[in-house]
Amino acid sequence: MLGAVVIVAAVYGVSWIRQTLNTADDAFINGHVTLVAPRVRGQVARVVVDDNNRVHKGDLLVELDKEPFQEAVAVKKAAFDSAQADLAATKATVRGIGLHRRVGTLDNSVTRSPARHALKEAARWR
Repeated sequence: MLGAVVIVAAVYGVSWIRQTLNTADDAFINGHVTLVAPRVRGQVARVVVDDNNRVHKGDLLVELDKEPFQEAVAVKKAAFDSAQADLAATKATVRGIGLHRRVGTLDNSVTRSPARHALKEAARWR
């Protein structure tokens, strides 16, 4: 009796195993898989393609969340504006120093001029 049970189980078991191994729920024929490397890091906001869509080089696959990039641009723009303001202030300071030197040079040239010397001598004799 035990032998008959083993034979029946083996016959049905082998056929069941063959059927299970030859069945595929998600089979593809001639499928190509290509790895995709991102150019930038970011959070995916939307996937543009669906499963099994054919894509070509340069096609848009996903859209990234724009907020982190917009924040980075705003920070860099603020730093740029601050640097421009610092540059304008430095230029004004340099112009002021140059003007002060020119006025000092003008004073020296006036004090050394003969007319200035004559005025000093006249004031001394009064």
